[in-house]
Amino acid sequence: ATVAKLVLSADEFEIVSQLNRAVADHPTVQFGSYPFGEGFDLGRGEGLPKTIITLESNLADDVEAAAKTLKDSIQPELIVDCVIGSDSLLDANQGIINGIK
Repeated sequence: ATVAKLVLSADEFEIVSQLNRAVADHPTVQFGSYPFGEGFDLGRGEGLPKTIITLESNLADDVEAAAKTLKDSIQPELIVDCVIGSDSLLDANQGIINGIK
């Protein structure tokens, strides 16, 4: 499967309409949204990631298109990181953990 992750410095509720639009436009892609709870400290100070969006599909082009849809609909300054790769969702989540430490 191909997996993408977007790490955002926006609360989940701030990007819910963009996320819902991407989900509707890309039915072959599975989406996950993981908000960080209040008080979650990663030691990064300002610009702390608040939401991680994951995308997964067996169709690499669909993941890339869905990730582009999201990136294009979210203010660039809210995107902390965006990674696309051919790995399992578990490995992508490990990348998320490693990427924000």
